[in-house]
Amino acid sequence: MKFPKADPQLAHLLEESLAGLEAHPRPMFGCPAWFAGSHMFAGVFGEYINLRLPPGPEQEEIMAAFPGAQVFEPFPGRRMKEYVSLPGRQARDGPAWRRWLRRSYDYALSLPPKPQKGK
Repeated sequence: MKFPKADPQLAHLLEESLAGLEAHPRPMFGCPAWFAGSHMFAGVFGEYINLRLPPGPEQEEIMAAFPGAQVFEPFPGRRMKEYVSLPGRQARDGPAWRRWLRRSYDYALSLPPKPQKGK
């Protein structure tokens, strides 16, 4: 399956917004993504920025705060329940956007480390 190309301006915006955080980039679905520890917490997919948040009230809150936000679905029928997709234009919302990005980062850091894969 062919995935949409990441908007380079959104990738740059996300990278700038992560300044000061210990996040490392790595491609996911052929698009830029950022990891805290061993867990992905943010990425760009087409014209959307995806943030990892626990399912439930936090996801409902962010979807209410950012019109057009929805649970991330990289292709039909394959929902990633811990990720919310924000239309890229919403990420330019300054302080509110940065607070949600930080919450996503903190959530990823709260997760137990993934086990090392054997080589």
